[in-house]
Amino acid sequence: MRGATWLVALVALVAPVAAVAPWYADPPLLPVLVAASPHMPAGQCRNHSRLFVRHLDNLTLWAVQMLDASAKLPGGLVDGDAHELGHFDECLAVSWGEVRGQYCLLELRLEPRRYPGDTRPGDAPDPYGLHFHPGLHVWEKLKATPDRTKTRRDTLHMALCLPASCATASLQRALDGEARDFGARTGLQLSARAVPGRCSTARPPPPFTIGETVYTAVLAVLVLIVVASTFYDCTYYLDEKESEAGEGSNSVVTLERALLCFSAKRSLHGLTKMVPYHEGLDAIDGIRFYFMMLVICGHRLSMFNSMPTLEANQFEQFFHKVATGFLLNGTLLVDFFFLVSGALLTYHLLLYMEKSFKVNLFAILVIRILRLTPSYILVVFFHATIFYRLGSGPLWHEVIGLDQQRCAESWWTNLLYINNYINVDKMCLYQSWYLSVDTQMFVVCLVLVYCIARWPRWGYSVLALLGVVSVVVPFLTTWWKRADGFLVPYPDTTNDVIASRYFQEIYIRTENRMAPSLIGIMLGIILNKTRDSAFRLNIWQSVASYAACFVLMAASFMTSYFFHKPGLRYDPVYAGLYASLSRVGLALCFAGLALCATFASWKLPQRLFSWRPLRVMSRLTYGAYLLHTISHFLDKGTRRVSQQSTVYAGLWKLLSDVTFSYLASFLLMLLLESPIRSLEKMVFRRAKPSS
Repeated sequence: MRGATWLVALVALVAPVAAVAPWYADPPLLPVLVAASPHMPAGQCRNHSRLFVRHLDNLTLWAVQMLDASAKLPGGLVDGDAHELGHFDECLAVSWGEVRGQYCLLELRLEPRRYPGDTRPGDAPDPYGLHFHPGLHVWEKLKATPDRTKTRRDTLHMALCLPASCATASLQRALDGEARDFGARTGLQLSARAVPGRCSTARPPPPFTIGETVYTAVLAVLVLIVVASTFYDCTYYLDEKESEAGEGSNSVVTLERALLCFSAKRSLHGLTKMVPYHEGLDAIDGIRFYFMMLVICGHRLSMFNSMPTLEANQFEQFFHKVATGFLLNGTLLVDFFFLVSGALLTYHLLLYMEKSFKVNLFAILVIRILRLTPSYILVVFFHATIFYRLGSGPLWHEVIGLDQQRCAESWWTNLLYINNYINVDKMCLYQSWYLSVDTQMFVVCLVLVYCIARWPRWGYSVLALLGVVSVVVPFLTTWWKRADGFLVPYPDTTNDVIASRYFQEIYIRTENRMAPSLIGIMLGIILNKTRDSAFRLNIWQSVASYAACFVLMAASFMTSYFFHKPGLRYDPVYAGLYASLSRVGLALCFAGLALCATFASWKLPQRLFSWRPLRVMSRLTYGAYLLHTISHFLDKGTRRVSQQSTVYAGLWKLLSDVTFSYLASFLLMLLLESPIRSLEKMVFRRAKPSS
C-alpha cells in the first residue's frame, strides 16, 4: 500500500521538512494495513485477511462492519486520551462463512530517532510542568518524562478487528514488519505489540469447572436455608419460651435454634437493634461509616486514574495542588480501622478482666476468626470462580482474568491471614491485606492487653517499647529503600497496585502499620478507666478540641503535598519521617475525636456521629469493605469507551459504588455474617469478649 500505517497522522512529529506530500493528505487505515501486509505469514489468517480486503472493496456488510469496529486514528492524544477502543461488540458480531470477528487491543509505542528540534533552549518546557507554549513542537508534550504523575502519551492502545483465525504470533509478525517499514520511511521508531490476553472472540462459554459448580451449589444452599428459616420463623415459630416448654429432645431444640439463626427476620432485628453503650464508642460507629465511604471514594479515584480517560490532564493537576492531598493520600484513612480494632478489644477485655483473670485468649481469637472467615471465604471464591463469567470487554481478561488467576493461586494465603507476606505479588483482593494486618495485630494486642491487666508494669513497658518500634521501623524502611513517604497513586501504580514495589515491600507489612493499633490500645485504656468519670469539657473547650482534631487531621493529609508535588527534590530522611509520623499524628486525631465525643459538653458532633441510621450502616462496613471493589473491577473490565474525568462523573460513580457496596453487604449479612454470629453465640455461650 502507498501509505505507511495508521500513525501517519503523526508523521509531523518527525517528518523531514522536504516531505513529498503533507502528512495528513492520505492517512491509511490500521485494519486494512494489517490485513494487506506482506509480512503476514501464509495460512488461514492470511487468506481470511485478503478476503476481508476484497470484500471491503465491494462494500460488503461484514467487511465494512469489521473496518467500522476498528480504531482508525487517535483522537485526544495530546490531552492524554491514549485509548481508542473501537467497537467491541460490533467486532465480535462479525460472521460470514468461515470468517469470525476477533477484537484485539494493540499497544503501540512511539519513539523518535530524530525530530526538527526547533525548540530554543530558553523555551524548553519544564518536564514536571503542565503548561506548554503553543509554539513548541508537539513531541515536547507527547514524549515520556521523569514525571510519574503524568499519563504516558507516547504509548497508545488501539482496537483492531481482524479474523478470528489470526493467532497472536501471526498478528505480531505483521505488526513488526509494518513498524520496521514505517520507521525506515519516517524516522519514527514504532513498536507494536499484540498483548496476550487482550484478544477476544465470540465463543460459547466453557462448561462449569468443579470449583464453579461447588461454589454455585453452596450459594444456592445458603439462599434456600435463609428462605426456609425465614418462612419457618414467620409462619410456625412462636417464641423461644413456648419452644422450650414444648415437647421434644434437646437435640431437636438445638437444631431448631440453629435453623433460626439463618432467619432474615432475626438478622434484620439484630441489625437494627441499638442500645446506647458508651458515648465515645457509639460515636466511633458513625465515624466508621463516614470513613468507609471515604475509603470507597479513594479506591474509586485510584481506579479512575487507571482507566481509559478523555481528560488525563484533569487528574494530573491533582498532584500540583495542596488541597487534593486528602484524596491522594487517602490511604491514611485505613489507620482509623486499626485504631478502632485495638480500642474495642482493649475496652472489652479490660472490662471483663476486672471480674476475673481467667480469660481464654485462644477462644477469643477463635471467635474472631469464626466471625470473619465465612464471609471472607464466600467473597474470595467468588473472585476465584464465577466472577469471570459475569461480563466481557476490551480489558476484561486483563482485569478480571488476572484477578481470577491470582485468587485461584493464592486463596489459601487469604484464609490463613498471611497474604501480606506470602504470595504478595499474587494477592487475591488487593484490599484484603488489611484483614491480615488487623488479625496479626489482634493477636499482638490481645496478649499485650492481657499483660497490661495482669502485670501493669511489664505490660506498659512492652507497650512503650512497641510504640518506639512502630515509629522507628517505618522510618528506617523508607529511608533504606529510598521509597516515597506514602503510596502515591501514580498512573502506573493504580493500573495494578498489587504489582507496585512500594505496596509489596512497605505498605502492607505489619511492622509498618503497628502505630494506630497501639494508639487504639491506649484509647481503650483511657475509655475504660474513665467510663464512670463525671469530667466534662465546657463548650469552648469542646469546640477548641474538635477544631484541633480536624486541623491536625487536615495537616496530616495536606503535608503529603511535599511528596506528591512533581519536581520537588526527594529526601529519604523527610520521606521516612512522614511515613512514620503521619500515621501516628492521624491516629492521635482519630483517638481525639473519640475522647471529645466522650468528654465534650457540646454534644452536637457526638449525636451526629452516633445517629442511629449511621450506626446501623456501620454494621455493614465489613461486608462493604470486602465487596466494594467488585463494582470498580466491573466498570474497568466492561468499559467500551473512555470515561470523562469530571466532578459530576466522579460523584455519580461514588454514589453508585456506595449503594452497590452496602446493598451487597446487606445480602452478605443475611446469608452468612449474621447467621454465623448467631451460631457462634449459641455455641460459645460462655465465650470471652472480643472486638
